[in-house]
Amino acid sequence: MKILYTSTEVHSAIKHVLEQSTPTEKRVALVAFVGEGAEAYLPDPDKFELVCCLQPGATSAQALERLQKRGAIISKADRLHMKVYWSSVKGCVICSANASTNALGKGGLKEAGVLLPPGVVEIGKLLQEAKAAPITSSDLRHLKRESDRLAAAIGGIGRRPAGSSSHPTSFVEWYESSSRANWKLGWWEEDTLETASAAKLKSLNTFGINAPRDAVNFAKGQVAKGDWLLRFKLPEGTEPDWMHVDFVIQVPLSDKKAYEPAYPYQAIQVRSKVHYPTPPFDIDSRNFRRALKKAVAEFGYERLVNSRSVRPPAELLKKIKYNLT
Repeated sequence: MKILYTSTEVHSAIKHVLEQSTPTEKRVALVAFVGEGAEAYLPDPDKFELVCCLQPGATSAQALERLQKRGAIISKADRLHMKVYWSSVKGCVICSANASTNALGKGGLKEAGVLLPPGVVEIGKLLQEAKAAPITSSDLRHLKRESDRLAAAIGGIGRRPAGSSSHPTSFVEWYESSSRANWKLGWWEEDTLETASAAKLKSLNTFGINAPRDAVNFAKGQVAKGDWLLRFKLPEGTEPDWMHVDFVIQVPLSDKKAYEPAYPYQAIQVRSKVHYPTPPFDIDSRNFRRALKKAVAEFGYERLVNSRSVRPPAELLKKIKYNLT
């Protein structure tokens, strides 16, 4: 059993469990609410079984329709509150998170859960408890109509936008934390690199998106699925941005516009950053951008380029902090 302490860990574990690995693998999710951005967290929906509660304003009829079109088998269950993501091959995540951007993306909710090995959770017992029934076109029309009415009645008055935060974590707070989240460097030098054809195909087959949002090349083993990358442009250390890795794929030599001899693997972020958990710390302030740029210059462009690791060097982190305080 693995304890999932953060939203990022829950997010990555769910996608790992539900991403299909074998043709005979069975995958099931029993989850109270399925939000508008649910496809970002439910990969490979073909033959995937989803049971949810048709709660107006919480479950999206449009998201359910899109999942159905891609082969998902969807059922409804009244009063469903469990959040269970199960695979016959990779185990089961039991957590507090609905399949929504509010829970697993930029909504900022603090989620936790457990990842259990295969064979521990008897999914049949949970399906029996849920008392699921087939979903119909009439159900979806009713859900959309009532959701629209609810949205019109609320009108957004007094509601804080999803993803907003009164106090995002600063770099200094992250640096001084005893349990700080890990991340890696994702620097680049040229803007000419293209997304690999193989990455586009995997993105389409797994997430239904044929044009991934971001791609960065690395050496073998430097980056893994679920990593946070702080990207910036060298040699100046400008244009910092966060990237979340959905998958890593080897780029064939024949893909000339995506292949780099020293970095033949490509890390991919499929969707926009609103569909991912809150990153380790805030990089949007002008002060942080100045501190990063100065730290990169002091640390040395060539030292970064020639490093075999993409883990941030302790010296670079100290320089960023010094330049912020």
